[in-house]
Amino acid sequence: MGPLVRVGVWGALLSAAAWLALGWYAASFGAARPAELRARAQVGATQALADAGFPWARLKISESVGVLHGDAPDEPARAALERRARELLAPYMGLPGVFLGMDNRVRVRARQAHAQTYADLPPTSAGLPQAASVASADPLAGRGLGAACSAAFDAALGGEAIHFRAASSQLEAPARPLLKRLGSVAVRCPAWRVVVEGHADGRGDTAVNERLARRRAASVAAELLLQGVPIGQLETVGQVTPATAGAGDALAAAAGRRVAFRFVQAEAD
Repeated sequence: MGPLVRVGVWGALLSAAAWLALGWYAASFGAARPAELRARAQVGATQALADAGFPWARLKISESVGVLHGDAPDEPARAALERRARELLAPYMGLPGVFLGMDNRVRVRARQAHAQTYADLPPTSAGLPQAASVASADPLAGRGLGAACSAAFDAALGGEAIHFRAASSQLEAPARPLLKRLGSVAVRCPAWRVVVEGHADGRGDTAVNERLARRRAASVAAELLLQGVPIGQLETVGQVTPATAGAGDALAAAAGRRVAFRFVQAEAD
């Protein structure tokens, strides 16, 4: 098999995987939710690139590919954008229904042309929670690096976890009020990260269970993103609960099919 044929085969496989992921998400949450998730990802990614020093760049998601667009001032800037974008936007690739790969279609043009090209673009921050404005209006955010946010997260969580059916990563409707409460606190406490821990019970194939645990975490992270939580505040991990023998097997397995949360202060006061 020649190199071009192999590339074509891998491309077809990646495209098929992307559509399967998008189909799963649409079946789980309705056809509008992947579109909303992608829209938020595009806005959030473009804002992240601007914050990283690339205000002339933007991301547009086309099927399974995140495409970088814009007019770079020179070739070194274009190359630097691609390297930084792969670091900044990697978390989006782990969310169901967003994108799996990245393509750099940024052009190199003079700065004068760049200014004219983007004069009519909407602000990249449209639709995103603004930490500074929230902090000025919200006393919780004003103390967001201290105990107030920790207490707010604990109160919103209320000792709950999100549970799943066997072999499923589909988020059930009763979980959404909890995620709405957590999302509300997270956007008011931008200096804190929400660690989403997906769990699966240890019965059966370990590799399959590990993937299931990660998918459960990703489905919850996707819902928090829809609640307005910036991608930079989210971290997903997958864990498998070891199988046990005994009369409590069924109860232990049910307890293992869950997503739990940890809240981590990103920086000191």
